[in-house]
Amino acid sequence: MDYPIYLRYIPEYQILQCTKCRRAIPPDGIASYLRKLHRVKRYEARRLSELFQKQPLIPNRVKELIQPPAGCLSFPDLPVHTGAFACNHCDTVYNDMKTMMTHVRVKHNITKKNYPPGLEPPGFTSNVLCQTFFTGVGMSFFRVSEDGSSGPNTNEQEEEKRQEDDKQEDDTVELETIDLNDPIVQLLEERIEQIKARKDREKSIIRPSKARGEINPWLEKTMWMTAFKDKRLEDYLPLRRKADPAAEPILHTICCSLDSLVEKARDSILSDKINVFDKHRINSFISRKSNIRPINIDLHSATYKWYKQVWKQLLCYVFRTSITGEINTDYHLTQDQLNYLNVLVRMAEFVASTPEDVGGYELAYSDLEKVCLAFCISMLDHAIQGPIYQDVVVSFLGVLGIKPDSTGFRAPAEYTTFLSGFVKVAQLLVVQQSVLSAEENEVDYPSEKLEELHTRFMTFNCRSPFAWALMLRAFGKKLRIYATTQGKIRWSEDGEQVSLADEFECTMTAFRSFIKRQVEESHIELATLFLLARNQFRSELLPALRLVDIKDNPAEAKPGWYFIHDPRNQHLPKGEKWMRNRILGNPVLRNYFFDETKKRGHPWRIKPVKDYLASVSKFMERLARPFGTFVFMGIHLGNLELPFLPIMMQNLQIKGAFMYPREARQRLIGMIEAGLIDMAMFKILRTFSLDEVNEAIPFAKKNGGPLVAAVITFPNV
Repeated sequence: MDYPIYLRYIPEYQILQCTKCRRAIPPDGIASYLRKLHRVKRYEARRLSELFQKQPLIPNRVKELIQPPAGCLSFPDLPVHTGAFACNHCDTVYNDMKTMMTHVRVKHNITKKNYPPGLEPPGFTSNVLCQTFFTGVGMSFFRVSEDGSSGPNTNEQEEEKRQEDDKQEDDTVELETIDLNDPIVQLLEERIEQIKARKDREKSIIRPSKARGEINPWLEKTMWMTAFKDKRLEDYLPLRRKADPAAEPILHTICCSLDSLVEKARDSILSDKINVFDKHRINSFISRKSNIRPINIDLHSATYKWYKQVWKQLLCYVFRTSITGEINTDYHLTQDQLNYLNVLVRMAEFVASTPEDVGGYELAYSDLEKVCLAFCISMLDHAIQGPIYQDVVVSFLGVLGIKPDSTGFRAPAEYTTFLSGFVKVAQLLVVQQSVLSAEENEVDYPSEKLEELHTRFMTFNCRSPFAWALMLRAFGKKLRIYATTQGKIRWSEDGEQVSLADEFECTMTAFRSFIKRQVEESHIELATLFLLARNQFRSELLPALRLVDIKDNPAEAKPGWYFIHDPRNQHLPKGEKWMRNRILGNPVLRNYFFDETKKRGHPWRIKPVKDYLASVSKFMERLARPFGTFVFMGIHLGNLELPFLPIMMQNLQIKGAFMYPREARQRLIGMIEAGLIDMAMFKILRTFSLDEVNEAIPFAKKNGGPLVAAVITFPNV
C-alpha cells in the first residue's frame, strides 16, 4: 500500500474519505488537507494528491454529489446525526425543521390550499438519522438506518432486504370498502362501461394525424391511412378469412381451382413447356429486359402453400365484397372482370353441386380452372388511371396490410413476405396462361403471349396493380435493411462520455442527476394522485410489489396494451377500480369530489375532478415524452450522464433496449459501409476463424467491455 491506511477511496460515490477525521476530503484540496491536519510533508502530500486525482472524484458541490440510497445502513467511519427531517417526496434531508417546511412548500408546492380539505398534506418525517460526506462547503445529508455495524451494499443486507420484500408482498393492504348498491357506484359503473366500449370502438378506427412529427414513411408510401380513414379495421378482417367448405362451398371450390392452377404452372415449367429465355423474362420486372436468373420454382411445399394462401385471400375478398356484399368498398370492377367473375361463380356453383364420379365432372372442373385463370389475369391486366384504391387488387393489398388483431397495419418486415407470395403466384399464373394460349392455338408459341402480358402489366414502369406490389415490396425491403442513422457515435476511452456527430455530448453524472430529479418529481406527483395524507406513505396504502417479478413484452404494439395485460403478471393486484373505491370509501374524499345534495345531473364536482385529471395528464406526460428518442442498447456497467437542458428543450425520449431486433445487424453493417461509424475506435482483442466459433463465444463473454471486440472471419465465398 503506497498511501496511509486512514485514507480510503469509495468508488461507488467517487469520494476520498479520511477515517481519522470521519469525513470526505475535497478533491481540489487533498494536498493542503494532509499538510495542515495530518502534518504530511509537502512532497508526500503532493504525491498522494496526484495519486488519488487519477481516480474519478466528485467535487464537493451539492448538485454533483452521488448520494447513497435513502435508508441505507450507516457508514461506520462517518458520524451519525439524530433528530433530522426527511422529505416524504424526495431524498432531501435537513437538520432544521423550518428549512424543511420551506423546501416542501417551495420545491413540491404542497400546502393545505391545494389539497382536499380535511386531509393534511404529506410533508416530511421527523427524528430521522442521517450522515454527510462533506462538512462545510458541499455538506448534504442523506438518510440512514439505525444499524451502523457495517457499510452499505453488503450481500447479507441485500438478502435481508429481499426477504423483507417477500414478507411484505404476502401482506394484504386493507382498502376502503364500498356498497355496490350505492347509487353513485352504480352510476360510475355505467359510465365506465360506456367509456370502455367507446374506446374499444375507436381503437380500430383510422384517423390520420396532421402532426409532422408522427409521419411514417411506410404509411405514407402505402397510403393506408387515407384509404381506411374513419373506418373500422376489424370490419375488414373477415373478408380475407379462409373459405369454409360447409358454409361457403362455391368459394371453397374456386380456391381449390387456384391450387390446381399453380401446380399445373409448376409442371409446365418443369416439363419445359416454356423455354429458357421465357424463364429469364418472367423473372424480370424491367420492360424488354430479362433477368440474369431464371424463375425459381424449387421452393418448399410449405412456402407454396403460404404463397397460394395470399391469392386465395384475394379471391375470398372479391367474392365477399362483390357477390355476397358483406361490406361496401371503394374499388370498382371493370366490365371484363365483372363478366369473368359472374361466369366463375356460376361454374363453381355447378362443380360444387356435382359429384366427382358423375360423367363430365373433369371437363367442368377443367373449364372452371380456365375461367379462374382468366379472371386472375384480368385483375392483373388493369391500367390504373384514377384513384389507386379503386383497383380491386390494390384494395385487397390494403386489407392484407391490416394486423390480425386489427390494432394497426403490418410493418415492412412482415408485409413484404405477403407481397413476395403475391408476385410469385402471379408469375406462375402468367406462365400457365401463356402455355394455355399456345395449346388452344391462340398463339404459335407460349413466349408470344408471355411477352405480351409481361410488357403490359408485369414491370415497374406500368400502371398495373402488379407494379404497385413491386414498388411496395422494394420500398419495404429498403426500410428493413438499408435504413441508417445520421451522424457518428463516439464513446470516450473510459466509457464515461458519449458524443453524436460532435454536436451532442453527455456524461454519466448529468444523466444520473436527470434520472434522480425525474424520480423525485414522479414521487411527488404520485403522492398527489394517491391523495396521501400527512405522514402517510404509499407502502401503508398500496399492496407491496416486487418490480423484479413484473414481466413485460416490449415487442407488443397493440394500442392500450401495457405490462398489466401480460398473462405472466397474474400475481399483480387488480387496480382498475382501486381509486374509485378509495374515494367513495373515504368520507372526506367522497365529500370533496361528490355533491350528493344535487338532485339533477351528475353528482361529481366539476373543478376537483378537472384538477385531478390535470394531475393525471401531467404525470402521464412525464412517462411519455414526445418527439425524439435516445436509445441505449446492450449493457454499460457504469453510470451515464446526459445534459438536462437539451433533453428538455428538444423533447427527447430516453429508452433502454436490452437486446437488439433481428434487422439491427443489417442496419449496423449499412452504417459501417456508409462511413457513419468510425471502426478505428474499436480494439480487436483476438481474431477467430469460423471453425473456432465455439471458442470465440466464451472468450467474448469473459473479455467483454466498452469498445473492444472479438472478431470471427468468414472465408471468401
